Amino acid sequence: MCDMRLEAKLQKIAEATTVEAAREAVEELSLMGGMRCISNLSQREELLAAVLHHYCDGRLLEALQQEYRFREGFHISGANKVLIALRTVFIEDTTPLEAEDIHRAFGVSSLSVEGSNRRRMEARTTGSWRDWLQTVEGGERPLGLGDVLQFATGLQTIPVGGFPSPPTLNVLHPEDGHAQFPTANTCAFVLRLPIFRQYEKCQDAMENGISWGATFGLG
Repeated sequence: MCDMRLEAKLQKIAEATTVEAAREAVEELSLMGGMRCISNLSQREELLAAVLHHYCDGRLLEALQQEYRFREGFHISGANKVLIALRTVFIEDTTPLEAEDIHRAFGVSSLSVEGSNRRRMEARTTGSWRDWLQTVEGGERPLGLGDVLQFATGLQTIPVGGFPSPPTLNVLHPEDGHAQFPTANTCAFVLRLPIFRQYEKCQDAMENGISWGATFGLG
């Protein structure tokens, strides 16, 4: 019963061991129309049933009917669909981060000419990066996807409304400068990857670079 005061009064009546005690407890119900003369203890049950009937039918029923009408109007107007769509804006999104989410979020910028050696190296590097994300998602590596995203953007989850500016993935060729490990600009959401000629090189470089970045505050 949600009305704690009423529950306490009914409990007092139910536990009365004398007619006088029962009458004293009944007097507390007079304001809600429950005043009855009790001549013996067996009449307690009739009184309790009458009070509960009054409470359920007289108070709760009307409130429940109003709630039902409110829900119906809410459903007909379509407002419920709007609130469902906005749920993750006001409540933390618990959807697990997936490798494909990160891959889609980072668009590769400044690709070289199609068919060139540079373009082939870029494709090999981004392919290794995508494969590595899949192994991280599978729990096979010491890092989590949240660690990867935090290294690149400073955030462990993708914002519900998206990033203020689209994250980008830059591939650095040897002639662009010496680089062995990934670097990031978390303010601009830019992740830079050195050329990876082998998947194992990508795996080691990503995990060491991100781990060291978390330790020393680099990125």
